[in-house]
Amino acid sequence: MLKEIVSLFQNSRKIALTTHIAPDGDAISSELSLFRALRRLGKIVRILNCGEIPSEYRFLTLGGEIEQYSPETHDDWINDVDLIVSLDIGSARRLGPLYTPVKYSRGVKLSIDHHPVTDEFYDRYYICLEASSTSEIIYTFVSELGVNLDRSIAEPMYCGIEADTQSFRLAGTTSVCHQIVSELIDTGIRAEEIHHRVHCEKSLERRLLFAEGLSKIQLASSGQIAWIEIDHGMIARYDVSCEEALDLVNEPLTIRGVEVGLFFLASKEDETRVSLRSRGRVDVARIARGFGGGGHRHAAGLIYEGTTEDAVKDLLPQVQMQFESQLGVSHPIFAQRAKSAKA
Repeated sequence: MLKEIVSLFQNSRKIALTTHIAPDGDAISSELSLFRALRRLGKIVRILNCGEIPSEYRFLTLGGEIEQYSPETHDDWINDVDLIVSLDIGSARRLGPLYTPVKYSRGVKLSIDHHPVTDEFYDRYYICLEASSTSEIIYTFVSELGVNLDRSIAEPMYCGIEADTQSFRLAGTTSVCHQIVSELIDTGIRAEEIHHRVHCEKSLERRLLFAEGLSKIQLASSGQIAWIEIDHGMIARYDVSCEEALDLVNEPLTIRGVEVGLFFLASKEDETRVSLRSRGRVDVARIARGFGGGGHRHAAGLIYEGTTEDAVKDLLPQVQMQFESQLGVSHPIFAQRAKSAKA
């Protein structure tokens, strides 16, 4: 399959790259690394996204590399490409407004991912569940295509791996992953500088939202499920973007005894972004797929049509059911607001 996909790249002249709505670090990074590698081969390549670049990853981009999708500007071009590559997508529904133009394009549709993909939207798939990230998979394609791995390709690749392993802490951080990272560092990238730019240049308002979000953590199922809800009022009060609010996405899982963490974020009017995290005993991707989302066992996401309050009411019972089903335990749902820690 690897050779077949490499041949597909080699025989395609016009190539479109895209990823899921509200792209994260791995999505942006895998796009940029592949984009730069394909440009080296003389391909006509464009990155078309539905969602802004998270502020902490903007330093990776050069002017004009990532375009915000517009039907008037891009639909004719999409229809005329040889190959459309969706990266880190999980489910084709996460293409958002790009779903229809991609579906009806004459180009071959390829999905490259480290998440399980259950739909039959694409013509070709390259799925590696063992990979830490989609960026790690792109390393393999860059090597197979014979493109020199230099700093401009390695830097976003490193960022993508770092993002999806949560700074090399998750189970996907294998010896292979570390070997690849070693090669990336040998190109001259500065890991400490990247860490600082991604994690240590946040605004005061962003940190104040973080503090309020932590104060609102709620628990269920004898403290084994935890969640944070960020509504429009909190976003407006601190004047931060939805992407910046995602700093809180992994925090529920840091509480002792929690097996599943959820993060509910008001993204648009009557629309909520839901992120699910698991220590591994519960497959949160199964829960996300039930609501049209996707992901993998440890991390998944979905878009819920409704308020954050409605999303909590709808999803929490489903999470509870999956929790009981997969772990073989039964606890009555109860919720309590986490009390402030006492000195």
